[in-house]
Order: sequence, then structure tokens, then C-alpha cells
Amino acid sequence: MTNKELEKKLFLKRESSWITYNKEETTKALEFCEGYKTYIDNSKTERLCVKYSINLLEESGFKEMKSYSNLKVGDKFYKNIKGRALFAGIVGEDKDTFNIVGAHVDSPRLDLKPNPLFEDSELALLKTHYYGGVKKYQWVNQPLSINGVVFTTDGREIPISIGDRDDEPKFMIPDLLIHLSQEQAKKDGAKVVEGEQLNLIVGSIPVNDDEIKEKVKFAVLEYLYKNYNFIEEDFNSADISITPAGKAMDIGFDRSLIAAYGHDDRVCAYPAIEVIRELKTPLKTAIVFLSDKEEVGSAGDTGADSNILLNLAIEYKELVGSAKDAHLILEKSQAISSDVTAGVNPNFKDVHDLRNAPVLGKGVGIAKYTGSRGKSGAHDSGAEFVAYIRTIAKESNTAIQSTTMGKIDLGGGGTIAKYLSKYGMDVIDAGPALLGMHSPYEVASKVDIYSCFKLYKAFLER
Repeated sequence: MTNKELEKKLFLKRESSWITYNKEETTKALEFCEGYKTYIDNSKTERLCVKYSINLLEESGFKEMKSYSNLKVGDKFYKNIKGRALFAGIVGEDKDTFNIVGAHVDSPRLDLKPNPLFEDSELALLKTHYYGGVKKYQWVNQPLSINGVVFTTDGREIPISIGDRDDEPKFMIPDLLIHLSQEQAKKDGAKVVEGEQLNLIVGSIPVNDDEIKEKVKFAVLEYLYKNYNFIEEDFNSADISITPAGKAMDIGFDRSLIAAYGHDDRVCAYPAIEVIRELKTPLKTAIVFLSDKEEVGSAGDTGADSNILLNLAIEYKELVGSAKDAHLILEKSQAISSDVTAGVNPNFKDVHDLRNAPVLGKGVGIAKYTGSRGKSGAHDSGAEFVAYIRTIAKESNTAIQSTTMGKIDLGGGGTIAKYLSKYGMDVIDAGPALLGMHSPYEVASKVDIYSCFKLYKAFLER
């Protein structure tokens, strides 16, 4: 063996998946992402994402878990958690073990405050509270849409969605003009735009009535009452989010990338849902878990840090007639925490350890550990399980790349992995690299999205 041959055997080399996959595979990648663009366009909030995912599942023969008196091998079920989180499953030949792919379907955004509507300077505005980690200055002078639901005291549920269709009005948070921004420009980036300045313009035409003091606010409330039949107090019991208006779009002359709001983490939710829709009877029970509240620490009644996974296992155990304790079912299980990672941005390469940073187009990012600095708040996968994931990727001809989240002392991030691993199961993070993560429009590679589908399929069908 020559040194050149030995070098090829010994050295790690990751090439672009556009080259390593054959023409049939790259064509499949492009076709797969057309479905993804439709999915993400219909999933601007976690509620919309869960609703759309359920529609897809029901088209493929999945039924609500509560509709079963018992579950047998091959049965397809789903469990809707308050409209904001979702489980989908297929009972496997081994009914006492789960293979889980878990993503989250919440994304950074602006939420309305409980009493949001006010009038100032002949404008009607809505006060917002940012959700998750955002650069606040990115949300000004952007066309925005309103999506959410209002619950009234007389028992009505009122969906509201304005701004994403071409024929609908948009909304905007105005920035300060450059001519008067001398002092603003001196501020730290986190304070260039303050949280209390993220007020959304929603109207400017006043009602022509001298008896009304806040004439523009009145006109907006009248519009909402006539079109949606709710009053100002009903904002107190509403989940209404402000998100970028518009649809996912192809990027580049070659259309190889997608820019969209909410890639993090619906770009992982869609491949997971598509896998379980296609899956035949798996060896182990296959579970797709779409969680909520990841962007704020996975807390709350629909987050991964709650007991919803344990509750699912308890209910499942009874329906399949398993003698195993629910905790033992989870302890024997394995999981992929399907979440995104930070791709190398050529404009800001200095934040990465380039030997351990993912590159768009080179496959699924596999993160052995997450957390920040000294692995604080991390999940750290056992080397045995990393080897297992490498093995199934190799056997399924799926492109992967080992990743970390930037240089050690610059920051980091976490996922739902540590909340899955608390049950004792093996877990690893695996998802595509993004550019501009947590911005109004993030960028992902189509071939990486398709590679996620391939990896999740190889994992769940075992």
C-alpha cells in the first residue's frame, strides 16, 4: 500500500453531498424539499405546525391514541398535547422498546403582551414580548404577519391569521431613521433596539367621531370585532405571535438552499413526520415527538422537561398490554434529538473551530455533546451510541459530519437531548446546519434536509 493509499484510508474527509450522492439521490433531495417548503409555510407557529402535522398523519392512516381500546403490532397512532406538542407512533414487533426521533416546533418570535393595543402619534400599535433568543434589531422594518388563537369567556376559539397571503396586509415595527440615529449607533448591539420598542404598527385611520378619544385604536378594535368577533379584553386569553410574513424561498442560482422563518426546528420535524408516514412495521416501536417550549428551556406543560413523554409511555404500556414498567420502557429506548446546529458562515468564520464546525451541504450534523463553555447544561452522548449512529449512517449511505457549536468560550446552546436522557436512554443530537440561526430568515441546504430524512428513517425502521 502506497502512502497515498494509506492516507486515503486513515484521514477523515467530508465532501459535498451534492457530489457523493448520485443523480437519483440529489433529484430526490430537491423533490423532498418542495414538500418541506409547503410544510413550513403552513407552520408559522407551534399550533399551526401540530395541526398541519396531524393532517398529514391522518392522510397516512394514523388515528388518535385515545380512539384505541388496545394497540397491536403495526397500529399507527398519534397523541395531540393541547394543540402545541405531538406524538406519533407505530407499534413495533418489540413492543417494549421505543426508537424516538424528537424535534421541537416552537421558534423564536414576538408574542403579544396581555394588553397589547395602544394609540400614539395617530398610529395604533401592538406591544410585544420577544420569545426565545433573538437579535431584536433584526425584527424592525420587516414585513410581519399575525398568527394565533383567541379564547373567549363564552367558550369560543377564534383563530387569527393575517399577513402571509399575497393579498393580505402586512405589519411592521419601524426603525429609527439613519439621520437621527447618532446616539442609537453608539449602543451595544443587544440594545440598539430595546425590547419595549418592538411595537407593531397595525393601523392609522381614525374613526370620525369627536366623542371617541382614542380614534385609531377604536377603529382597530372595531375591525377586530367585525371580522373576528372579539373585544380588547379577549387579548388577555390569547396566544398570538408575530412572525415574518411570506413564504419559504429558494436561494442561489442553483436553488440549492432554502431561506425561511422557523427552520429551527421545523426543518427536523418535517423529515421525522415524513419518515413515520412512510414507515412499515418497525422492529421497535417508532415514536416521533414534536415538543414545544424548547426555545425557552423546554419548560411548561408541553415542553420536553414535563412528564408528557412518561405519560405517553404509561398510556402506551396499558394499550399494548406490556408487563414492563413505563420507566423501564423508556430506559431501554434510544433517541435522536433532531435539532439544528450552526453552520460555518463565510462572513463570520472566526467564531468557529473550523475542524469541528459543520458546513452546509456536507450532511447531517452529529453533535456528541451540546451545552456552553465547560459543557454547562449539556447532554454528552456515550461513545458507543455515537458509533451506532455512524454505523447506521454508513449502512444507509447517509452523509453525516461531527459538529460542535462554535468556539468553546464564545457561547453554545442546548436541545431537548438532556430531557430525553433523564430516563436513562441513549440520545444524540442530529440535524442540519443553518446560517443565521434564530433570525427572521434562516438558511438551510436542501441536501442536508434530505439527509436528515435518510438518517431518521434508518434509525426508526430498526
